[in-house]
Amino acid sequence: MEKIEIFEPIDARGNQIHIGSRVRIVAIPDFSWVKQPEIKEERDRVFRHLLGQCKIVDSFDECGFVGITFTIRKGIDAGFHFVGLEPHFLLVQKVSKRLTHHSSGTR
Repeated sequence: MEKIEIFEPIDARGNQIHIGSRVRIVAIPDFSWVKQPEIKEERDRVFRHLLGQCKIVDSFDECGFVGITFTIRKGIDAGFHFVGLEPHFLLVQKVSKRLTHHSSGTR
């Protein structure tokens, strides 16, 4: 039986990832193993759409993949999407003190 890799919730810089963390997607999976062209093309487009974007972590699965939900507003892949990414494809983004300050309603 093949051993399944379990990922720790650690980003590409070694920072801890939590549910609710804001992360930047800095790499995407290689889908060269997918044999059905239409499935491979859709996955490639959806993941390329995410590359460089910041999203909020929704969940972790039993293997440690980071769950992210998002919407593509236009184009062939428009709609609601959910992806699971390996944690080392992500960078945790620090919350700006300025943003925190403004969100508290004080100045």
